[in-house]
Order: sequence, then structure tokens, then C-alpha cells
Amino acid sequence: MAGKPKVLIIFYTRYGNTARMAEAEAEGAREAGADVVIRRIADDVPREIIAKNPDWLKIAEDLEKRYPPAAIEQLVKEMPEHDAIIFGSPRGLVTCLRK
Repeated sequence: MAGKPKVLIIFYTRYGNTARMAEAEAEGAREAGADVVIRRIADDVPREIIAKNPDWLKIAEDLEKRYPPAAIEQLVKEMPEHDAIIFGSPRGLVTCLRK
């Protein structure tokens, strides 16, 4: 591997907790000398549902500004360009996937 390692961090978050973990992972990778790209998978909850909860709406709007959602197809195209890929998801999502 020539030059700095390239790390791709892909995460899904609903309330921002997994985003904070992705940011910490990115900080550590950068401190170790890597070039880091962070991508967020879009929330699958309709906006009208999110809007019913002002706190959730504020979090969703903040996440969209910091990490515009990426289409799955785009993420798949980006993966081969990186030396390492880190996936982040809420614990509940992992529990559902195991069943």
C-alpha cells in the first residue's frame, strides 16, 4: 500500500449515537495517519413521522447537514477505493439482523 491508507466509514443512525461513534473512529484513524471518508445511510422513516417529534426532527436535520445520506449503490462503488471499511449500526439493528 503506497501512501496513506484510505478508510471508509459507513454508518446508519437514527438519533445520532452511531454518528458520534463513527466520528470517534474517524478521529482515531486520522491520528494514525489515514485518509478518512465518512458516509451515512439514509433513514428509512418517512419525514412526516420524524416531524411529529421535534427533538428527532432537530437531530435528523443536523445529521443531514453534516452527513448527507448516500445511496447504497454509491457506497458499493466507493468500497473498492479504500483499504479498510468500518460499518456502524445501532445495536437494535444488529439484533434484528441476527434473528
